[in-house]
Amino acid sequence: MLFNIFAFIVSIVYAMLYYQESVISLDQSFALSSLLVFGLVIILYFIASYYKNKIVTTYWFNPSYIVLLGLIIVNLQTIINVLLDYAPLSSYLQTSNYDAYFNKALYASLLVITGFLIGCYNATPYLRAYDYEKKSKQRGCNTNLSTFSVLAVVFFVLFVVNIDVMSFITGLDYENSGSYDRQSGASYMLYEQLFSSCITIIFAIVVYNAQYETTPINFFGFYRAVPKMVWLVLLVYIVLRLLSGDRGPVLYSLSAVGYAYLMTSKRRLSLALLVLVLFIGATATTILGTTRSLSKNNSFTERLEYAVNIENDEVESICQPTQELANSVNCNFIVLADLHTGRTNIQSGKYSFYNLVTCFPGSLKLLNTMFGLTQKDINSAEYITRSFFGDYYPYGLGTTTTAEGILDFGLLGCFLLNLIFGFLLKRIDILFTYTKQMSMLVVIVALKFASESIYLPRFSYTGMLSKAIYIVILFFVVNYIANKLKRRVR
Repeated sequence: MLFNIFAFIVSIVYAMLYYQESVISLDQSFALSSLLVFGLVIILYFIASYYKNKIVTTYWFNPSYIVLLGLIIVNLQTIINVLLDYAPLSSYLQTSNYDAYFNKALYASLLVITGFLIGCYNATPYLRAYDYEKKSKQRGCNTNLSTFSVLAVVFFVLFVVNIDVMSFITGLDYENSGSYDRQSGASYMLYEQLFSSCITIIFAIVVYNAQYETTPINFFGFYRAVPKMVWLVLLVYIVLRLLSGDRGPVLYSLSAVGYAYLMTSKRRLSLALLVLVLFIGATATTILGTTRSLSKNNSFTERLEYAVNIENDEVESICQPTQELANSVNCNFIVLADLHTGRTNIQSGKYSFYNLVTCFPGSLKLLNTMFGLTQKDINSAEYITRSFFGDYYPYGLGTTTTAEGILDFGLLGCFLLNLIFGFLLKRIDILFTYTKQMSMLVVIVALKFASESIYLPRFSYTGMLSKAIYIVILFFVVNYIANKLKRRVR
């Protein structure tokens, strides 16, 4: 209760500072003081959560912690760099047009992350020992594991057949894939989406079945629970995506495997291991990003060797391996400037609505045909990119949960959105420690959010929810058809 009171008071102060026009000029000492208060909010959050439920709080691989870290990096790292005089804001944003909105970006970020913490805290249950006792259950069914394994292989083969393999593995296919004249809707993208969805379902089935085991599953038991052909195609897919230069699918795939294992084994890994994993992941991501940007005339190994040994000529940062992720804060500045100058208005949830619509296959295309909508009308990332570059842009800027939330619902609406999804993500955390039986729907949603938690702050809450719903729909449709066919055969 005390944390809620303190956090809400701090939130009100941040909101007042955001809306007060006099703070539009930078006051460095006051801004640093605001960050120190935010640091106190985080410390009190962990203390209050620990006394509420130390088992959930000390599970360091909780998806909500990964999202919280991502929110801090995306929204605050560049701002902290500027306040600590590493470099001027224009060095990170590649323009000085948004310098006047520094304070607005600071207090908007502090407010929405505080809302996320409030949601997490209120979703944390009080510790009750019986919730963690392993209960003997009846054996679960495999919910068509073999069916989805076969489908995963089929969709992977279709994915490979529909790409130009040489262009793909040399990175030429990925080059300019974010530009205005990119080819969208390629057939291989659909097969890749279906393959990825089947992989999520397969590991969700393994997690679901593990609930019915009377003893914890070790790593080898987890390995044997997944068909070998699935491991094989997943490994080949990861290698292909590494060679193509697209890091996202590699991270999501590895995270899905890791979180599925943690959910089945209920293992508690140390904070030191989490820090090590995040450091290695951030460094590897930066190296792969540099590799992707180098000349495609050289081989992948040559580019990789050069990226490892290259002298760092990037703008200085408090944490260089995560600065590429932190550069996404430019989306926040663009949205805040456009709203302040009247270039756009709050969209009343338009982008969130279209995000959720995409979970139903074909529905977005139908709406586009009926109402003549463009990508700018339905995608906040497209709006932000065109606002910055114009219609003929060289690459996409993406979006962030903060930028899309403010653009859709205003600052206070974005605060509530973060509170809601903070609550949801903390409930997902609980699934990693509690041993209560979960439905397949819950397992799929939890695994999807967990596997892409590192990416979520630079994406969209409703976009991620749409991905999870899409996979749930696919699971129940295929499961229903498979069960029908089995009954007919019998």
